[in-house]
Amino acid sequence: MPNGQTPGHKCQVERPVAIDGGTTCREASPTPTPVGVVSGSGVSSSTLLATARRPAQAIQSASISIGAETTWDSAIRAVYNSGAEAIRQQAQELLQTGQMTAEQAKIWSNGQRNALMQACRDKSSPLGKAIAEAIKPKAKSVADLEQLGKSAEGIIESAGKTNPYVNRVAVGFRFAGPALLVIGLSFSAYHIATAPENERWHVTAQEAGIWSGALAGGWAGGRGGAVAGGAICTFVEPGGGTAICGAVGGVVGTLGGAILGGWAGSKAGDYVYRSLAAPQSSGG
Repeated sequence: MPNGQTPGHKCQVERPVAIDGGTTCREASPTPTPVGVVSGSGVSSSTLLATARRPAQAIQSASISIGAETTWDSAIRAVYNSGAEAIRQQAQELLQTGQMTAEQAKIWSNGQRNALMQACRDKSSPLGKAIAEAIKPKAKSVADLEQLGKSAEGIIESAGKTNPYVNRVAVGFRFAGPALLVIGLSFSAYHIATAPENERWHVTAQEAGIWSGALAGGWAGGRGGAVAGGAICTFVEPGGGTAICGAVGGVVGTLGGAILGGWAGSKAGDYVYRSLAAPQSSGG
């Protein structure tokens, strides 16, 4: 056989090459190692780069941030409702036992209620605080309530009443918040479970980064967006306009901050994993 070929031999190459009247097999060039794959290790350095390249990451990050904030705000609202009712009951008790006059009790109950409202707003998420301020930009004073025709007893009674509409929204948050967190957790569980076995710790690190980044980014973005939105509308329509634009800015800032934070967190998790894994690989 020409060039040392055996009968029945077939070229396992791209094409045969004619040499001195016969044919021979051209040596196949080695298959190039794909970019991002560490030859011989079986570990892809681009891995799934996780989640940072998946469009679904934006949904995941938003779910994590909004879910956490609405869950927190529903708990703060429950504290506010119970606190307001406690103020009303205590004011009535002080009045009935003669420890305060009606005039004193109305001033005390109104002041305690307004202090409670401010304290709860300060503890709320940036998004929750922005929305609360859009609904009720400022607390009502005794003079404001008297202008509405409320008597001393009416002012004391109103100290225990909270906005029923906001209360219904808070009840919705109590269920929607955990549901959104479950959605975010489901994304993470799926990404980790479907990753190659030798990539799971890598993807786990990236998922942890997404959670940290989405939570921190959403909180910071909501705060910054509310401030920026309120500042812009202060020049257009101070007061109500400021509060409404603050709420819009808070929503946009929370979503944007969560998505950006989730992306940055994924990158950070990837960096941390590589930093810890590289010494082990080189020490081999």
